Amino acid sequence: MKQVGSDSHFFSVPKELIPVEKVVPYNIYINSSADDKRLRYVRIYPAGEVLTGADLSSFEQKYVQLYVHESERDIYLDTLTDFSKVSRKEKMEVVKGNAIDHLSSIFLRKGLRDDENLGHFIKECRSSVESLLELTHCNDIGDIQKLIGNLSFHDFYTFDHSINVSIYSMAFLKAIKPNTERGKLISLGLGSLFHDLGKIKVPTDLINKADKLSEEEFKLIKKHPEEGHDIFLKHFNDVKGLDVHGIKRIILEHHENFDGSGYPFGLAGEEIHLYARIVAIADFFDAVTTKRSYHKAMSAHVAIDLMKKAAGKKIDPKLFELFKNAINLVGTKERDYLELDEDFDPCQPQKVLPLKAFKPKKQKNDIFGKEDKEKVKKAA
Repeated sequence: MKQVGSDSHFFSVPKELIPVEKVVPYNIYINSSADDKRLRYVRIYPAGEVLTGADLSSFEQKYVQLYVHESERDIYLDTLTDFSKVSRKEKMEVVKGNAIDHLSSIFLRKGLRDDENLGHFIKECRSSVESLLELTHCNDIGDIQKLIGNLSFHDFYTFDHSINVSIYSMAFLKAIKPNTERGKLISLGLGSLFHDLGKIKVPTDLINKADKLSEEEFKLIKKHPEEGHDIFLKHFNDVKGLDVHGIKRIILEHHENFDGSGYPFGLAGEEIHLYARIVAIADFFDAVTTKRSYHKAMSAHVAIDLMKKAAGKKIDPKLFELFKNAINLVGTKERDYLELDEDFDPCQPQKVLPLKAFKPKKQKNDIFGKEDKEKVKKAA
């Protein structure tokens, strides 16, 4: 077995998407140490050899995760086209399942003592985001929404929701800025995936609570942006090719509202980082369009109608219009009868979405002033 030092960058690969009974054109590795400070990647299968079903079955029994070296990423991605019989939905399920495994290791501390090895699993999420990016190559967010809508949902809301927000955020940025550098897309995707990272400091029963939070519970929840920022700073050291500043701003600012009514700092408008404003839109959209065990999914049309009423309050109105165009619902007819409560939190599961009758604000001033009205009357 060939051993490689810890300074080399590897990414994890789903076992289901490794060619079987064919020549594998890349080397396959395992991590032989659970200690993030003493990572040692060992090659268990060389490039150029035929991998049999028995070989892969043996790997599944022995090893939790398989890896490929970053230098062979393009070779690995080329092999995905060989899975022509695997639908896009099935590929998405595999990649999302891989990301859920990584997030569950972080949030549920599987195999961890306190914060031990947390940094390792945070780094693992980068490879998940890169795989998710490959599955969002089309700019039509409507197609992505249909794909996500057909996937089975996970009982733990934070995992599935965070992954969906990551997918939507990257797809949205690609739609409005097609020439965005890959590193910026991955940074946005990783920040989206970690936007609720601070919730690992909150009791699981509280972050999974679908009923309305008490005032004390909400105070505890409101600490998670700053908690997440601190955790990310402490455990994330691999900054190569990433916009770490942008990732930190997403974690800190994803609950800031466009009108300044959010938390933790009460930022408003463009004081809020662009990435955080994109995540806020993706966050809102997924919260109401994805089927949960708590509530039925709303259609994309209804979601856009609800978001329109929040534009300028919770979300950036200009970005919302771009999102509406990107999702291909430019001509949707607004439904005036419903809106969401001001305290709606898309990051929290909802047993019943807090909908209420929509009451448009009365205009304080008419289009014509008092003097203008008199002139019109006389002219008539």
